Amino acid sequence: MHPLRQRAIALLSLALIRRLGKLDETMKRLSAPAIAVCLAFLLFPRGEAASPFSRNKKPRTPKVTPGLEVLSLQKRQAAGPRKLFTLLDDEAIGARFVRKPIPKEALARMKFSSSLTHEDGMFGVCAGDYDGDLLPDLFYAYPYGGHRLYRNLGGFRFEDVSEKSGLTKIAADHWAVGCCFVDHDGDGDLDLFVAGTGDVNLLLDNQGDGTFRDRAVPLGISREGANVQMAFADYDLDGDLDGYLVTNRRAGDPPPPADVQVKATFNEGELSIEEQYREKYDVVLHPTERMRVVEAGEYDYLYRNDGTKYVDVSEAAGLRGTDQGLAASWFDYDEDGRPDLYVANDFFGSDRLYRNLGNGAFEEIARKILPHTPWFSMGTDVADVNNDGLFDFMGSDMAGSDHYKSKMGMGDMEKDIWFLTTSNPRQYMRNALYLNAGSGRFLEAAFLTGLANTDWTWSLKFADLDNDGRIDLYGTNGMTHDQINSDLVAKADALKDPEKKAAFWRATPPKRDPNFAFRNLGDLRFSPIAAEWGLDFTGVSYGAAFADFDGDGDLDLAVASLEDPVRIYRNESSSGHLLKIRLKGGKRNSHGIGAKVTVETDAGIQVRCLTSCQGYASANEPVLHFGLGDATKVKRLTVRWPLGAEQSFEDLPADRFLVITEPENATPVPPAAPSPTWFASSTALSAYKHVENNFDDFKVQELLPHRLSRLGPGMAWGDVDRDGDEDVFLGGASGQGSTLALNDGKGGFTQSPQPQFANKEMGTFEDMGALFLDADSDGDLDLYVASGGFDPRPNTLFLRDRLYRNDGKGNFAIDLHATSNLRDSGGPVAAADFDRDGDLDLFVGGRVIRTRYPLTPNSRLLRNDDGKFVDVSDTIAPGLRLTGLVTGALWSDYDGDGWVDLLVTHEWGPVAVWKNQEGKLVNASASAGTKDLLGWWTGIAGGDLDGDGDIDYAVGNLGLNTKYHASKDKPYLLYFGDLDGSGAPRIVEACHEGGILYPVRGKSCSTRAMPSLGKKFSTFHAFASATLPEIYSPKNLDTAYRLTINELASGVLLNDGKGRFTFRPLPRIAQVSAVFGLAFHDWDADGRLDLALSQNFYSPQAETGNVDGGLGMVLRGRGDGTFDTLRVDQSGLLLPGDAKALALTDLNGDTRPDLVATVNSSTPKVFLNRTTAGRTLVVRLVGPHGNLRGVGSRVSVKLKSGKTLVGEVHAGSSYLTGSSTDLFFSIPEGDETLSLTTRSPSGETFPQALKNASGLVQVKLAQ
Repeated sequence: MHPLRQRAIALLSLALIRRLGKLDETMKRLSAPAIAVCLAFLLFPRGEAASPFSRNKKPRTPKVTPGLEVLSLQKRQAAGPRKLFTLLDDEAIGARFVRKPIPKEALARMKFSSSLTHEDGMFGVCAGDYDGDLLPDLFYAYPYGGHRLYRNLGGFRFEDVSEKSGLTKIAADHWAVGCCFVDHDGDGDLDLFVAGTGDVNLLLDNQGDGTFRDRAVPLGISREGANVQMAFADYDLDGDLDGYLVTNRRAGDPPPPADVQVKATFNEGELSIEEQYREKYDVVLHPTERMRVVEAGEYDYLYRNDGTKYVDVSEAAGLRGTDQGLAASWFDYDEDGRPDLYVANDFFGSDRLYRNLGNGAFEEIARKILPHTPWFSMGTDVADVNNDGLFDFMGSDMAGSDHYKSKMGMGDMEKDIWFLTTSNPRQYMRNALYLNAGSGRFLEAAFLTGLANTDWTWSLKFADLDNDGRIDLYGTNGMTHDQINSDLVAKADALKDPEKKAAFWRATPPKRDPNFAFRNLGDLRFSPIAAEWGLDFTGVSYGAAFADFDGDGDLDLAVASLEDPVRIYRNESSSGHLLKIRLKGGKRNSHGIGAKVTVETDAGIQVRCLTSCQGYASANEPVLHFGLGDATKVKRLTVRWPLGAEQSFEDLPADRFLVITEPENATPVPPAAPSPTWFASSTALSAYKHVENNFDDFKVQELLPHRLSRLGPGMAWGDVDRDGDEDVFLGGASGQGSTLALNDGKGGFTQSPQPQFANKEMGTFEDMGALFLDADSDGDLDLYVASGGFDPRPNTLFLRDRLYRNDGKGNFAIDLHATSNLRDSGGPVAAADFDRDGDLDLFVGGRVIRTRYPLTPNSRLLRNDDGKFVDVSDTIAPGLRLTGLVTGALWSDYDGDGWVDLLVTHEWGPVAVWKNQEGKLVNASASAGTKDLLGWWTGIAGGDLDGDGDIDYAVGNLGLNTKYHASKDKPYLLYFGDLDGSGAPRIVEACHEGGILYPVRGKSCSTRAMPSLGKKFSTFHAFASATLPEIYSPKNLDTAYRLTINELASGVLLNDGKGRFTFRPLPRIAQVSAVFGLAFHDWDADGRLDLALSQNFYSPQAETGNVDGGLGMVLRGRGDGTFDTLRVDQSGLLLPGDAKALALTDLNGDTRPDLVATVNSSTPKVFLNRTTAGRTLVVRLVGPHGNLRGVGSRVSVKLKSGKTLVGEVHAGSSYLTGSSTDLFFSIPEGDETLSLTTRSPSGETFPQALKNASGLVQVKLAQ
C-alpha cells in the first residue's frame, strides 16, 4: 500500500476513535493498521481500493513501474448549465471566518498608513495536505491576528482546526500577510510558513499528529518587520530548501519630510543612501534635481538552509536595495539547471531578476534582459503560456481595464514623467508578460495577449482551468482605498500633514474591482471570461490558491478577500482530460520544489515548474496539474528533479493521479548543450556608436504621439574603394557627423577619414536614408544622403539633401550643384532607372514638416540629368509629391511588365503602389488592393515568397503590442486642427472602446496643451466620462485634418502575378513590437525565402512608453507566404534596443550573407551567417557607367529540380537601408543550377547556361 494511503487510513481510524470516545479500552489499544483493515472492510465491502480518490472506481493496476504509482481520481460530474466555477457557502462547508476586531493600539501605530481599513479581511491563503490524507487543507492569514486552518474532510467539507492544531495559541495576536505550506525539514509532511507583517515570522513545524510548533526562532528566520512572503527553493543545490524573504515598508512609518537632506553614492551602478537613512528613505536619479528622496522598504533576505539553521547570506549573495517588495518567484529562466529569482517591487524600486551564478552569488540582470518592468509590481507567477517548453513569467500592476479607469488613474503625468523617461529599466504602470525567447532573453507581450490592463491586481495565477491543454490566467483585484483616483489624489495632496492625509484616505471607501479570468485561446490570444466562468466577484481580493479540494483532478480555488474573507470555488469542469502529479523528492526536498515536469501528447508539449508560492501572499497546493484537452494518454512524461536527475515514463493514461518518487542516487544530467544557431554576433562595427542629440520634440508639439527627431540611423553599403568588398556608410544624428567604414575583406572595418563628414557644420545635418550610386556616370560609387529631423532650431539649409562625389579612391566631397535647393525633412531614399536612360534616378520620401506634424511634407522624384538631380514629381508622377508621411520606399517591378515601379510606405497611410507607365508614374494603389490598407507602416522589402516567379513584399508596422487598437470597423484616428477654438492647431488621437470614440490622451496633458479644457472639465471624473465629441465640438472635429489607421500588424503583400495584392499578417509573435528593417534570404537552403526583422521603437511619448517588446526576429518561410518563428536560441539573432535599418551583405567573403542592423543611440549590431546547409550562389551584376551594379535588374536561376529562384537588384529598401546589390541564392541540398536569366533595367533579357554553379558569379550587362 502507498505510504500516503496507509497514513490516510490510519489518521481516519484515529479520528474515528477520538470522535466515538466510548470504545472500550481493548478497542482503543488496537493498532492503527488493524483498525484500518477493519474500516477498509466496513467502508469498502466490495474490495474497492481504500483511497479517498478511488471510490466507485475499478481497482487500480498494481504498480509495476519503479518510481511511479498511478492512482484513480474521483469522477467529475457534468456541469450542465452551470458556470465553470461555483462559489460555495463558506459556513455551510465548514470554512467559516471568525472575525476579530483590530486592537486600538494597533490602529494608533498605523496613523500614517493610508491603506489601513477598519474592515477586516484575509490577505494570504495557501493550500497543502498537511495531514497526509491526500486532501489539500487550507490556511488563511489574517493581517491583524486570528489566522485560520481548515482541515479538508473530503466532499468539500472542512473543519476549522485552528484551535486543536495549536495555531490559535501560537498566533492569536500575530499579524501576517503571506503564507505557504512547505516541508522545511524534509521529513515528508508539510510545515507552514507565515510571514509576520509588523510582526515576527512563524515557521510552524508539523508534529505529525495534527499539531504545529513554532520553530522560527531556533531556525533563525523569526525576523520582525514588514515581511510579506518567503519563497523557498534549493538555490545552492544541496538538497534542502532555502528561502528568500520578501519585505516591504512598515505601514506606520511617516513619509520623508519635504526638506530632508541625504547623502548617496554610486555603488556598482546603483545609488546607495547613507547608512542612517537606509530602510527609511531611498534615492532615485532625477534629471533636474540630481536625486529625489523617496520612501524605502526594508532589506530582503536570502536564507541558506544549513540543515539545522537558516543562515542569512544576503550580502554575500549580492542582493541589492531596500525596495518595497510584494512577491517573488524562483525558476530556472535560462535552463542552466540553477534556480533564478524574480522579485516584484512596488513604487520606485525596479523589479529584480537575479541570475544564479552557481557559486552562492547572484547577478542582478533585470536591466540587461528585461525591456521594462511594471512600475507598481504586486504579484508574479511562472508558466509556459505558449507551450514551447520554456518558462515565461508575469508581473502585475494596476492599470485601468477600460477607458474610464485608465483616465481616472493617469493623474498629473507632469509630476511623474521624469521617472517614466529615466528609470532603468523603464517602469510602466501596466502588467508585463515576459515570453522566454531562449538564450536567457525575454520578449514582453502583455498588450499583444490582452493582459496588460487588469485594474489593481494583486495575485496573478497561471493554471489550466478548463483542462484544454493551455494555461489560463486568474487574478485578484481591488484595494482598501482608491488611491489612484486622480480627483481623490488631488484632495489628499492638498493636505500637507501626513497624518491628516492618511486619515483622509481611511475615510474613503474601498476600490472594488472585479476579479478576472482569461482563457488561453492559443497563439498568444487570451479572452476575458471571468463572468462566464463565475469568477468575476467585485470587491477587494488579495491572495488566491489553486488546489484539487474534491479529488477529481481539476483545479478548485480559494480566495482571500476583504468583504468576504473566505471564498472557495468548486471547479465544475467535465470536459478535457487531465493529469495530476505529486512529486516525492529525495534528500530534504520531499515535494520536489523546483522540479520541471514535461508532458508530451499528440497535441505537443507542456511544461510545469513546481514553485513554493505564486501570485501575492499565497501559494497553491504543491501538486502539479496538466490539462490534456482531447488527449487520452501521455506519450512521454519527464521529470527533471531540482538536483539534475531526469526520470521518464511513457504511455501513461490520462485522468489519473500520479505519484512520482525521485530515484535514489540518480546521476544528474547536465543541461542540454545549445544547438547551433543560424547567426553568431560579431563586434566588427562596435567602434561606431550612434549618439542621439536628445531634442525634446514635445516642447514644440506637446501632444505628439511620438518623437520625430530620433528616427535613425540609416546606413548604405557599397564598394567605394573598388577592392571587391562592400564598405558601409553609417548615418549620424544632428551634432554627431557621419561615418564611412572600409571593409578589409575578412569582416573587419577601419574608419575612413572623411574631412567633410567630420566638419562641425556638416555635423548639424540629421542623416536619414542613404545609398551609393554612380550619380555622375564616372565609374565609381557616389553617396546620396537624405537630410531630415524635427528640431526647428537649425537653419533650413540643413534640410538639404547631400550628394557626395567619389574621387575614385573612396574620398568624398559634397557637390551642392548636383541637387536642387529643396529643404524638406526627408526620410527614405531609393534609386532606379525609371526612365530607362541608363543612369539612376531617385525617390526621396518626405518624412515630416518640422513643428507641423502630421501635415504632409514634400516627397520628390528626382531625375538624373547628366549628374544633376532635378525634381520632376509633378510632371512625371502627379500626386506623388504629397503622397503622405513617407517611411519607406522600394523600386520594384511588381506587375512584371519590365518597367520598374515604386512602392511607398506611409505613417498614417497606405502602402502606395505607383505603376511605371513607360516613364510616367501613376498611383495604382486601388487596383493593387492597397489603397485602403492604412497603417503605421515603416519599411518594405521584396522577394518571391511563394515561389511563383513574381515579387511579393514584406511591410513593417507598429505591431499589436501597444495600447493602440485598429480595424476597418474601429480605426485609430488622429485629428489636427483648431480643436479647442483657441486658433492654435493641436493633435488629438482617438480610439474606439465598445463602439464609442474616446481620446487617447488624458486630462492633464490635454489641458496643458489646451487650457480651455480645464474650465470645461474641472475633474478627472468629468473628463474620463466624456466621449471625444463631448470634449471637442463635432464642428471642430469635422473641420480638422483627419488621418486613419485600420491595420497595425506587420505583414506580407502576396502578389497574384497580375499586380494585385493580398495582405497577410506575419505570425502573431512577430507582432510583439514595431518592425522597421526587413531582409529576405533563404538561410536554411530549403528553397523557401526566410525573413529577418529589426524591431522596437523608443520614440513614443512617455505615457505610452517604449514599444520595446522585441529582440529582432527570424521567420522561417514555408514557401506559401507564411512563416514559422525562430527563437533567439534557434536563430542567434539577438537585437534588443531601438533597432532601425537592417542590411543583408557578405561581410567576410564566405558568400553566405550576413546581417547588419543599426540601433539608435547604440552601435551597429553584426550577425555572421553560420548556416551550412546547401550552397550559396552570389550573382553580382556588372553594369555600365551610371548603373554600375545593375540596379532594377531581375535575375532568375533555374534549378535541376525544376524550381526557379528569382531576385531583384534594389538600391534603397527595408528601412533607411541601402543594402548590398549582390543577389544571394541558396541552392538546396541535392539540387544544382542549370541556367541563369537576367532582365536588365532596360527590359532586355540575357539567358546563359550556369551548370552546377556556386560561389560568386559576375554577370556583365550589355553596355
